[in-house]
Amino acid sequence: MTNTRLAETVYKVLNAEDWQAAQASGMIHTAVDRADGFVHLSTAAQLPLTLARYFSHAEQVMLIAVDPKVLAEKLRFETAAGSDRAGYFPHYYGVLSVEYVNQVWTLERSAFALPEHLLHEIERIASV
Repeated sequence: MTNTRLAETVYKVLNAEDWQAAQASGMIHTAVDRADGFVHLSTAAQLPLTLARYFSHAEQVMLIAVDPKVLAEKLRFETAAGSDRAGYFPHYYGVLSVEYVNQVWTLERSAFALPEHLLHEIERIASV
């Protein structure tokens, strides 16, 4: 599915080292992105579970926002193959330039976390 109207904004979560490397090179690509052949992104509804599942060990992460219209035809909303996650996930099949970034936040570890089963439920409801 290539419909970019599924999200007003897409987000990339990465650690501070990957963000520093992106600023130096001008391109955002993590080891996971390189291994999978696309840049993993999330919608706003998918962010809580993405953070909980893949970044729970991190004390700090960077959250960047990108307008999906800038990514055009190389952005595809696809199911997460081999995953128990619901819905369509934004995958970008191209070079994600730091010039595409609209906003950047530094997120610090929070004292509270929702149970993962509740995060799955939120994601499932949001994908309907």
